[in-house]
Amino acid sequence: MNCIVYLLDGLSPLAIKNKNNKNFLGKKIKENYISKLQKNSVNFYNIYGYGETFSTTYELFTGKNIYKSYCDAFHLFTSFPENKNLGYYFKKNNFNTFLFRDPHENHPMGGFYGRYFNAMKKNFDFFCIKKKNKNYNFNNFFDEKNIKNFLSKKNNNFFIFHDYSLHDNKKAYNDSTPKNYLEAVDHSAKIVKSNLDLVKYNENRDTLIFLSDHGLNLKPHDQLHFNKKISKVKYDAYYKSLLLNEKIKMTCFIKSPGIKTEVNRNYYKPSFIFSVVKKFAQKKLKKNTINKLVTKLKENNKKIIISLRAAKQDPYNNFFLKSYFHCHLVYLSKYKKIAYSHKHKNLYFNITNKEFVTNSLEKKELDNFVKKYFNFKNYITKTIILLISLAIRSVSKLIKIF
Repeated sequence: MNCIVYLLDGLSPLAIKNKNNKNFLGKKIKENYISKLQKNSVNFYNIYGYGETFSTTYELFTGKNIYKSYCDAFHLFTSFPENKNLGYYFKKNNFNTFLFRDPHENHPMGGFYGRYFNAMKKNFDFFCIKKKNKNYNFNNFFDEKNIKNFLSKKNNNFFIFHDYSLHDNKKAYNDSTPKNYLEAVDHSAKIVKSNLDLVKYNENRDTLIFLSDHGLNLKPHDQLHFNKKISKVKYDAYYKSLLLNEKIKMTCFIKSPGIKTEVNRNYYKPSFIFSVVKKFAQKKLKKNTINKLVTKLKENNKKIIISLRAAKQDPYNNFFLKSYFHCHLVYLSKYKKIAYSHKHKNLYFNITNKEFVTNSLEKKELDNFVKKYFNFKNYITKTIILLISLAIRSVSKLIKIF
């Protein structure tokens, strides 16, 4: 049996054709292999991440609170500590464990990247954390590790794919239009099929958890993330796109033998996915038990508050705040979607009505979160850790010199 977590980086669930999605930002969506996979699955419609890869996937794969793990402050040396990840639970239950990530071969490995990679690859028997060369792909990894020898019926295997083919596609990430983005998704769908075919994915036998970490800001709103400065007027016109579903909503659907097709519309954070996948490791979710779990959870999770990092071009927050805090908070529920933007001239924004708000019950809940998060203790703690990390770097440089 295979249990497969397949994460396609940068995929908005709104770009997958189904009865809810016929068009993406005005462009018609074609059916592709991902669309076909999503059929006959348990589809979690309202799972939200933190708008970027590292904090979202760290919580997804470890289940740990991102604020206690300093995933909102990447550059602190305490960020991304090693914890028990999904690999640990599958290995503990006698699964062979495989992790394949394919960011480009020049992807940085120092600093917080190194801490993140170490936390992710721990407990995996075989792993690839970046391409060995420009043309390296899962076929190469499959051959190098003789994975075909593990695919017999008597073996239990756990695979995590973190597929960067969409993220690194120029049609998707730089000056992208909705049309180009959908073409890039179709291209990645073919890669998904190729990779799953290699491990002999069989929906009648295997479990597939298909995910993304976030969507992407398309042209011209992607200017928020470029190094070239934009005016405050442009920022104010574009920044609301950071808070929209096509950016922060995650794809999540599960296919497993015997499950009943279902759409779950409750609101969840990435840690929810961890808790569900962990149960597969413990072999506690068989046949229709995933549906029973979904039914049980319908009593809860009617609302969540998630947070997002400030964009590179944010003119309202200084370097310290943009680097060591999440400057946007978003309250999400069936009835209200309210965002808070730290130090912005208009602090609260109703995402549904697209208007600024001054008072609401949801605003009060966000106010409480803001007070706890942007408190004096948090500022001081992060400042002290930052000073210690700067001191360590200085000493390290002196040691190298001498």
